[in-house]
Parts: sequence; structure tokens; C-alpha cells
Amino acid sequence: GLAVRIDELQTNGNVQLLEFRNGGTIQVTISLTPGGGFNIERGVSTDIANTQGNLIHNNTWHYIEVLVTISDTVGVVTIQVDGVQVATFTGLDTLVTGTTVDRIAIDFAGGTSSTMDVDDVYILDTTGSAPQNTFLGDIKIDTLFPDGVGNYTEFTTTNPASPTTHWDKVEEPAVDTTS
Repeated sequence: GLAVRIDELQTNGNVQLLEFRNGGTIQVTISLTPGGGFNIERGVSTDIANTQGNLIHNNTWHYIEVLVTISDTVGVVTIQVDGVQVATFTGLDTLVTGTTVDRIAIDFAGGTSSTMDVDDVYILDTTGSAPQNTFLGDIKIDTLFPDGVGNYTEFTTTNPASPTTHWDKVEEPAVDTTS
């Protein structure tokens, strides 16, 4: 899963987004199409599936999650965008060499005339225990600032001696040592 914002989808070709690799060999490539859909390739040149367009939009953050199963006969590619499953392809030949994926590459360039921002990446496999073996949804880290004393107030305040609470020293995103 990963959050993606691309400033401008290409008008004359696909923009590579993800590569699922076994060593140096690319098993599956997921690309964004000019119409805002997804193109799935075995390796880097054999189209095996496409989604509808209008799923990804310019200058908009989208959370994209992809599940890939490597097989020469029963390969699977499932794609979710913003928590909604938009495609499931089964019975695909997703095997180039070996049956595993040990590397995932993300294309941060966004194509020749675009910029792509990527954030909040997670990688799982299906062998772990639930829920860390399937789609997790939009994963992000939020900064939370204190807005009160809280549960733990037993620490002694010595510097400065007044006020006796210091939560108000860290409640702003920018450092403020004057209050």
C-alpha cells in the first residue's frame, strides 16, 4: 500500500508505479495509464490486464493498495484505490522466474514530465497473521500534540519552577519556548 499524488498523468503513455521483483528480474509491473487507470504487465512488456480509467486524478492524493500472487497459471492482481476494490484479475500468468517476490520498486519520478509524491508505504505478505496479511487501508502517521495535563502528572517540574505543568510548552507544531 502507498499514498500517491501525481501532478499530471502522462498523455502519451503509461507512468510506471510499482515493480514486483525476484532478484533482478521484474515479475509484474503496475503502471498508471493516461486515463487514470492501471496497466498490469508480466515483466515490463507483456500486457496481462487493464482497469477502467478515471481512478487516479491529477494533484490528488490517492491510497493505492495492490495484492499480487505470482504463478504461471493462477496469478492474481487485486487493486484497491482509496479503500475501494477497483479490480481483481485471476488466472493470470504473472511468473517470469521463480515464484517469489523479494523486492518491490516504487517509481518516484512519475514519468518524463510529471512529479510523483509517495508517502505512507507498507509491504506485507500473505503468510503473516491477520490483519497483517491483507489490505490495511490508508495507513499514516499523524502527529498529535497534547492539549492538557493528561494521565501522568507525577513528574516534578523544576526548570522553570513555574508553571508547574509543561504540556503547554509542546502543544504547538513550531517550537515556542516563550510560554
